[in-house]
Amino acid sequence: MSSKLDLELKKLFESQTIAGNTFNLEQINFESIEDAKLILDLRSRKSNNYLKSGSTSLQDQIEYLRKYQSEFERREQIYFKIFDKSKNSFNGLVRITELNKKNKFGWESMVVSEDVTPALPTDVMLSIFNIGFEKLEKQTCGPWVVTKENARVLLWHKKIGMSKICAEDENCFYLSVNSTDYFKHIDKYKTIGFGSAGFVN
Repeated sequence: MSSKLDLELKKLFESQTIAGNTFNLEQINFESIEDAKLILDLRSRKSNNYLKSGSTSLQDQIEYLRKYQSEFERREQIYFKIFDKSKNSFNGLVRITELNKKNKFGWESMVVSEDVTPALPTDVMLSIFNIGFEKLEKQTCGPWVVTKENARVLLWHKKIGMSKICAEDENCFYLSVNSTDYFKHIDKYKTIGFGSAGFVN
């Protein structure tokens, strides 16, 4: 990896905040019980929750964050809580993953509260793509999983126009984005202030 890309990766892991138009991404503190409670609350939301079911135990969530710490220290992934600027509250979660891979990265586990600012999920996703494709110069994002019953999210990805279905099984589609399709579409979103991520110390 070039010195420029090393520097960008260093900024990503050392910045406590990533600022976007509608949101701030704040790193999850793997020693914080409050952050563990936030993750548990958001992942337990009832409506439009298509995440894989997991433990509802706070202790299990704390143990998960301890395991996440080692992946963070190996620079494999970063787990963020999403601060909704319009609502002035933490209204979501997202992970940037596979950061140790040479030409690819991933994003997973985005979940937002029912009353989140409507534009925020799009802005967050495009800003993660900005980090991966522009700052880190990766070639591919994904694949990530969307269940076939989650028609709302599938339509959302279709409207944005960047992702493609690269595989499927009985229950799920697997989506990915390549850098060519990202750069083909991103300018129209940047004109309305979406997809620009800035590292803040």
